[in-house]
Amino acid sequence: MKLAFIIVLGTRWHFRVRRDSWSGVLNCPDCQLPRPFLEKEAFKAFTLYWWPLFKTERAGQVVECMHCSARFFPPDQLVRTS
Repeated sequence: MKLAFIIVLGTRWHFRVRRDSWSGVLNCPDCQLPRPFLEKEAFKAFTLYWWPLFKTERAGQVVECMHCSARFFPPDQLVRTS
């Protein structure tokens, strides 16, 4: 009996909520209404079966609309300098 295995490797973007992440209400460009947003860290990672193994690229912080799930770079007033 022969067994065949498929190994899935690649890279993809991941968005992770940070411990000290910001949340609040912003005007969503997609919804065109004030919606709750959550700050997330964006990074590209090498993956094995869609699980991130190690980071290959960082995009910094993004904010995600909790209604439509659209992601945007935060307004300049919310960008962390540290």
